[in-house]
Amino acid sequence: MATLDEYKSQARLHMETGDYGAAIRALTEAIDLEKDNITLYFSRGLAYFMRHDYDLSIEDLTTVLAVNHQNLDALLTRGNAHFHNGDFSDALDDYNEFINIDASHRDAPYERRATVQLQLGNYPAAIADYDRAIAHDKANTGKLYGQKAMVLYQTGKFEDAIESATQAIANDYFAPEVYETRGSARVQLGQIDEAIADYTEAITVDKLSASAYYNRGAVYFQQEAFTEAYDDFTSALHINSEDMQVLYARALAAMGKGDFRSARRDLSRVIREQPNNAAAYHKRGIAYSERDKFDKALEDFEQAIKLAPTTPEFLVSLGELEIELEMYPNAIGYLKRALLHQSDDKSVLYQRTLGGLSLAYYLNADDDQATDYYNQLANCDLAYGDTVVWETRFNWSPLLIEAAQEMIDAIEAQDES
Repeated sequence: MATLDEYKSQARLHMETGDYGAAIRALTEAIDLEKDNITLYFSRGLAYFMRHDYDLSIEDLTTVLAVNHQNLDALLTRGNAHFHNGDFSDALDDYNEFINIDASHRDAPYERRATVQLQLGNYPAAIADYDRAIAHDKANTGKLYGQKAMVLYQTGKFEDAIESATQAIANDYFAPEVYETRGSARVQLGQIDEAIADYTEAITVDKLSASAYYNRGAVYFQQEAFTEAYDDFTSALHINSEDMQVLYARALAAMGKGDFRSARRDLSRVIREQPNNAAAYHKRGIAYSERDKFDKALEDFEQAIKLAPTTPEFLVSLGELEIELEMYPNAIGYLKRALLHQSDDKSVLYQRTLGGLSLAYYLNADDDQATDYYNQLANCDLAYGDTVVWETRFNWSPLLIEAAQEMIDAIEAQDES
């Protein structure tokens, strides 16, 4: 049988080589020989922590703290074990106790406490702790400013987020997520060119940053630079081909640049992976419709509505397709359902629904209803007397625009008679 000192020596050697199981066995033997030695309990608690046995680590560290409640190493390690267990309130208690005992200690866990505050949803407290950490830990100033910037962004403080991210970069912290955070904050403030520059810098720092490509692509998409958006989404997919959000976004960019074949292909894959994705069915229906494959478009629109029966946009698309298929009563039914689920007469979709109803009734030989809905549309905006406005706002096919012009001419002629 080994002596106490031999067990301690074995434990130290095993800890140094990362053999935590052997270290735990040696320390357990040592504790059997000297049950009141809290240093042994701390060492075993640390070994359990390193082996990710957090419950056993907490048990040993609690034994240490029962004897010496001001043991800072035990408080910090137990707080970390609680954190890894997801027991954030307990972790916060231990970090608070550490800081109450010695707020200026070099290991004072301000950054860790900030992370816990985030997990608990206490964003102002997290920001305050990042400020304390910045003042306390000069070696990691840039990283801490970067973490603070992300929290500020999450709380909607976009100008402060930009400032904090800029401080991170000024302190030589060039992580791609810092540029992305600053770019995203700039997007929120309408600083588009600067945002694109930040996302580009993030890509320069890390060419495998899929999120930077995606974010830059999203900005290009919003600016209707669909080719650039498509290329960025493609780059993101080269890094992670399984990201359906990016694949869906690329499909929309393809539609934006008129490549409905590619859009249909991407959307079909999204649907295979996400068979309940109503939006993907809807967009694929539009892609089919643009290629005059109306039977397939009809199936997709119907499936989208089956999955999301009260979504006005889906109902409007199906109603408009039914007009093109000369199924006017069906069109009226879907468009009326769409109108029931809308209330904002200033939205383009609401006005598009009125336009669709007026045209469907006209083509169904119900002039009174056609005139009524057309007048409602004109009350929203007198510009709807010109079908160029219909084409621009509604993105209707030439067939529907031609029919709408015929309807307007007929209504105006009736008014003049």
